[in-house]
Amino acid sequence: MMDDEEGLLTEDEHELKKDEDDEEEGGLERPVTNAPVVKVKPTTTEKIKRWASDRGHLSCLVALAFMFGGLILFKLTFQGSAARSLSEYLLSLGLFAFSGGFTNWVAIQMLFKKVPFLYGSGVVPHRFREIRETVKDIILDTFFEESFLDKYANDKVTATHHGSAPVRMRSRCASRGSSRGSALVACGAVRCG
Repeated sequence: MMDDEEGLLTEDEHELKKDEDDEEEGGLERPVTNAPVVKVKPTTTEKIKRWASDRGHLSCLVALAFMFGGLILFKLTFQGSAARSLSEYLLSLGLFAFSGGFTNWVAIQMLFKKVPFLYGSGVVPHRFREIRETVKDIILDTFFEESFLDKYANDKVTATHHGSAPVRMRSRCASRGSSRGSALVACGAVRCG
C-alpha cells in the first residue's frame, strides 16, 4: 500500500494514476488490462548465456586473460630477456583494457540503477521525464525546423523530377505564420487546414 495525497492507493491504482497523468501530459496511450503480471525468473543457465553474450563482459574477460597471462609470464621470465618485455606489454595491455572496461561498466550501471549512499546514481530513472522532454524538444527543433523541411522537400522534388532545377516551395501555412510544416505541406505529406 502507498500513501498518496488523495488517500491510500494500492500499487495497481498508483500505476493507473501515473498512466492517466502521463496521458494528460501528452504521453503515449497504453492499453490497461486486468490480467495479472507473471514474472518468470530466468534459470541460472539462461543468466550465464545472457551474461556471456554481452560484448562488454566478453571484452573484460579477454582483457583479464591478457592481464593474468602477462602477469604469469612476467613472474616466469628473467630481467632483460625478450619474453620479459613481451610480458610487460601484455600486462600493461590487459591492465589498461580491464580498468577501462570495468569503469565503463560501473558508469553504465550507475546511470540506470540506484546505488544506495552513492550520489548521482540512478539518474536516468530519476529524471526520466526531463530527459524525455529534452530529447523531444531537440528532435522537434532539429528535424521539423522550416529550413530543414524546405531543403528536404526540395531534394525530394528534385529527385522526383530527375535533375530538374530545385523549386522553392511555400505553402499557405507558411504565410499564416507557421514555422513548421511548410515543406511537408508542399510535398503533400500534410494538409494545411
